[in-house]
Amino acid sequence: MRTIRLAVIGVALISAACSGGGSGGSDATTAPSVKANITYQGVFASGLERGTISLVSGSPATGSLTVGTGAAVALSGTFSSATKSFALSGGGYNVTAAAGTNGTVSGRVAGTGITGNATMAAADASSGTTATRYCGIYSGDDSGMADLITLGTAAVATVTGMGGGFAMTGSVSGATVTLTATGQEPSTGRTNTVTANLTLSGTTLSGSGTSTLYPTQKVNLTASSVACAAQTGPTGPFDAYVGYLANNGYTGLVTLTPGSPATGSIAWNGGASIALSGTYAASTGAFAVTGGGISISATANGASLTGTATGPLTPLTTASVIAMGSSAATRVTRSCGTTSGGMTGKVILMQAGSTLSGIFVYSNTSNALSGTSGGPWVYLAGGANVFFAGTGGSPAYAGTWAHVNNTAGNWSVSGC
Repeated sequence: MRTIRLAVIGVALISAACSGGGSGGSDATTAPSVKANITYQGVFASGLERGTISLVSGSPATGSLTVGTGAAVALSGTFSSATKSFALSGGGYNVTAAAGTNGTVSGRVAGTGITGNATMAAADASSGTTATRYCGIYSGDDSGMADLITLGTAAVATVTGMGGGFAMTGSVSGATVTLTATGQEPSTGRTNTVTANLTLSGTTLSGSGTSTLYPTQKVNLTASSVACAAQTGPTGPFDAYVGYLANNGYTGLVTLTPGSPATGSIAWNGGASIALSGTYAASTGAFAVTGGGISISATANGASLTGTATGPLTPLTTASVIAMGSSAATRVTRSCGTTSGGMTGKVILMQAGSTLSGIFVYSNTSNALSGTSGGPWVYLAGGANVFFAGTGGSPAYAGTWAHVNNTAGNWSVSGC
């Protein structure tokens, strides 16, 4: 299946936005409409973190950004009236942005608290219009994360999925929101236009998206103004570490409990649970436990635990161990399920608060996943290769996945 490739035009769009030139993107061919001494409000997302941003095109330029529901971080820097571009920094963050169309700006946010680079989009808020933010996902023939903001009759969005992220701009008319983005497909150089037709209903925003290069493919987008929560993770002290093992496509479930002695269990390939016991060093976070001929050596670092397991672990004798700290304040739930479509396999997820990690196993290949949830939706990414989007509630989720090799399908998980 050929995916809709919503994010495949991202490289061209972002390059044009940050340089103020280039070919193929609508931002590169439309006269900049960004003005001096105007406030622009918007959103940004990296694929894991999301937040809000405000820029003021003064001399000096000022602004602020907030990751999740964290504290606002002040920004300062420059605004060039010649190139209609911003360059700001503050609190360990760097922002570069340039003029788009219809009074919008788009660019990048990088720095402390953000994984890689985040795509940002903002619109003119000088008229005093109320800015409403929506967080959600898109799924179907492609899968990813969507962050949107409406300001009166204007709307902007960032989309994170295949190949990275890109900005969309559009308008609001009554309950109808229309967003578009045009750029060159990096693999072919062909011009692609992505359109999202959405409807506002109370606190939710939903609809579908299509592209001109792949008109038979479609995604469904769902977002909510009450789902824009900060990414929260496990909080210590931890009374157990809950996770999984993987070796060349085979998986198992593992739980390790600190103490003297240390205890735990392992269930390999869906088999019976095997009891583990051994030692735990509180000063180093190191576990050394055995059971059923299997030996695990792993070390906890805050909420994360990594290590290896050796023994009769078919087909190999060594497996990687990854676990998440579980506490009375933030319990880890574990979900198990399968995928269908271009890559039939299995999925194991761990969730604590809105933080998720896991593994996608197919064709004797293990792909680590990380992501977040907000309200009824969940989003996970495996590097730049695979993206999962779905809805539900812990531990049961279902949705669609997409892979960069142009395969896609469905997935579902429930309690292990």
